[in-house]
Amino acid sequence: MNILVVDDHPVVRQGVRYLLTSQIPDARVQEAADIGSALTAASACPPDVAIVDLSLGRESGLDLVARFKDAAMPTRCLVLSVFDESLHAERALRAGARGYVMKESAPDRLVESVLSVARGDIVVSPQVQTKMLSAMAGHRAERATGEASLSPREAEVLRLIGEGLTTQQIAARMHRSVKTVEAHRGNLQRKLELGCALQLVRYATLWVAREGRA
Repeated sequence: MNILVVDDHPVVRQGVRYLLTSQIPDARVQEAADIGSALTAASACPPDVAIVDLSLGRESGLDLVARFKDAAMPTRCLVLSVFDESLHAERALRAGARGYVMKESAPDRLVESVLSVARGDIVVSPQVQTKMLSAMAGHRAERATGEASLSPREAEVLRLIGEGLTTQQIAARMHRSVKTVEAHRGNLQRKLELGCALQLVRYATLWVAREGRA
């Protein structure tokens, strides 16, 4: 089984690599620190499973997940992150990931999740699974609101606003037009019920401080 570990922290990459090679007999593990090196490694030796950190320095792991999906590659992505699964798992699955595991999980949980994703299963915690199934079954009458309603792109724009980037800088970082970023900003103000751009900046700054960095 070919596995690609994408994380901007070397100690995490090496720890995950050691764990997988010691627990999965046929595991061949590559490492990458960012989206560019991950795509290079994947083109040279396509992985069956990519374990992707949600935050890759100034990049978003969800962008890499989407790149794998858009390229119709056979790689199945498993997000491994410090960010709260209840807030981010659904967003990761919408981006194309096949599972979400928090870094605080037991090592056996990660190994089992990799094997499950490789088989084609979707992996989330029982609590998140119940929440998602309840929503699909119509047990939740109201539509998702606030942060839960944000798309992966909108969440990324919110993060970059919180890091102090201007609209032009965000457009360059995300390889999108200024008009597209402005549309995302408008959606953020509407979904988060913010009255002006200044309130959006304040909200984004507090959001980044609360979420922290992976």
